[in-house]
Amino acid sequence: MEALIGASFVSRGFASTRAMVRALWAEAVGGSTGSAKHPKSALQEWAAGNRKKLPEYRLVSRDGPDHAARFTVAVAIKGVGEAEATGTSKQEAETLAAAEFLKQFG
Repeated sequence: MEALIGASFVSRGFASTRAMVRALWAEAVGGSTGSAKHPKSALQEWAAGNRKKLPEYRLVSRDGPDHAARFTVAVAIKGVGEAEATGTSKQEAETLAAAEFLKQFG
């Protein structure tokens, strides 16, 4: 591919080669990575793509009676930040925290 781009540049010029590269990779670099994924998966991919450590989840609190418990979970990525969310299960709270993290830092 590198040779093809180089040959295009030499024979057709910068503008034409830029158009070719943009057409070939439009979908890959369109910014939609992680948008349709589960928030925890999207956050893990975001961290890997930005060369950061994996997200760390921790239970901040568990409140309420057993039949109506509320879990607050924090997710952090070292060197980036932390986000918290509350849900009716630990898994839901982790998912919401990942989504919040992406909204704030992604």
